[in-house]
Amino acid sequence: MPKATPTRGYSASKEQLLARLRRIEGQVRGVQRMVDEDRYCIDVVTQISAIEAALEKVALGLLDSHTRHCVLGPESEKLREELTLARIDRHSGQLEELDVEGIRAERQRLQAVKERADKIIDTTNLSVHDLKHEIMEAFVRGGRQSTLTIGVVSFGYKYGIPLDSDLVFDCRFLPNPHYVEALRPLPGESQEVRRFVLSQPATQEFIRRLVDMMDYLLPQYLEEGKSHLTLAIGCTGGKHRSVVLADEMATFLKDRGYKVNLKHRDVRKE
Repeated sequence: MPKATPTRGYSASKEQLLARLRRIEGQVRGVQRMVDEDRYCIDVVTQISAIEAALEKVALGLLDSHTRHCVLGPESEKLREELTLARIDRHSGQLEELDVEGIRAERQRLQAVKERADKIIDTTNLSVHDLKHEIMEAFVRGGRQSTLTIGVVSFGYKYGIPLDSDLVFDCRFLPNPHYVEALRPLPGESQEVRRFVLSQPATQEFIRRLVDMMDYLLPQYLEEGKSHLTLAIGCTGGKHRSVVLADEMATFLKDRGYKVNLKHRDVRKE
């Protein structure tokens, strides 16, 4: 008779585990190529750190599967708790035991608080981003948009790109009011400059595409847990085109329900 295949703690997630190990194997081959190609040492070390983190995640997953499925008998709950409270040191690969008794005592002290709580969040299997999402959903009013603050900054490339920018857009391809004598001394907030810039077909197309991009990107940033984003729009001097477009984007984002901080960094510079 053929020998029966034993059931392991990770059997239910075996395919997922193998897929993750294959990805790690590919990362290792990538590091080999980097060394063979004499790539910058810090880049190599960064990739090795990523591999170590991925392996640690696999090891912790196997440990969790073991404690959930392989530990049997009347002492299983106690042993499972103690193993779950252990962690793997990423450098030595050894299990480090935590203060189990201290943690139990702390749980007992918090029991009264737990009994009075309106909501309990189990963080055992939550990532940092998942935990933030849970907290926002439970306690933040006004929708998820209210948790993302967007800074909109107009600037002039001749004075440098804002250092805190997350997204930078260059509008120097648009017709420049600077070359219209009557508009040159006026700021970008003036109605005359706004009419000139917004009347250009290229401006309307640029705004349309930028709005579409924001409608796609911002929910992704929210899902990732980002709480602040800086959108910078630049023209040559930061006085005309970028000011008009920053005003337009700020209005659009406010209409979408986001909290917006608008700043025209270089509009008064000579």
